[in-house]
Amino acid sequence: MDQWINESRAEAVQGGVSITARDKTDLFAPLDGGEVVHSASIYYQEVEGDCVIQAKAAMSPHNKYDGAGLILYGDERHWVKGCLEVVDNGRTAAISVVTNGVSDDAIGPYVDRESIWLKIARKGNDFAVFFSLDGESFDLIRFCHVPMGQKIKAGLVAQAPLGEGGSRDFSEGQVEERTVENLRTGE
Repeated sequence: MDQWINESRAEAVQGGVSITARDKTDLFAPLDGGEVVHSASIYYQEVEGDCVIQAKAAMSPHNKYDGAGLILYGDERHWVKGCLEVVDNGRTAAISVVTNGVSDDAIGPYVDRESIWLKIARKGNDFAVFFSLDGESFDLIRFCHVPMGQKIKAGLVAQAPLGEGGSRDFSEGQVEERTVENLRTGE
């Protein structure tokens, strides 16, 4: 990964990269069709066609909606994100946000930890978001359809919508331009 949307700081760390989430940054298209909030940092590479992005995401959460995640991004109104995020009740969860004009935000399983593995697979315009607690066994948390062009951005997201930013660490990451056999399992 070597390109930015909303550039921040990326630093190589053992086995991965640490990205600084800037203060009060988010990525969201309101359900009422209002103005898109498009300030979160995305560190990405371009891919074409079917693909899989996977990484271990880690952070020390401080505020509601702090997040470290993965994204497959077409444009500011068409993207799919999987994230380790602090949700409304202050717990951390594996969440997904699907933006097809507006953002459909879904809280997945509570994980109550500072790191999880995430994976997003694309097959045509169908997408699947997964999480794992061990990096071996992945569970599906979202299956969706979002029309995007052949060329998209596959990247890492660092956000801190309500307060101070901080480090979002990603390791064991990979982006593969390949077609999965079964999108619901990611294999």
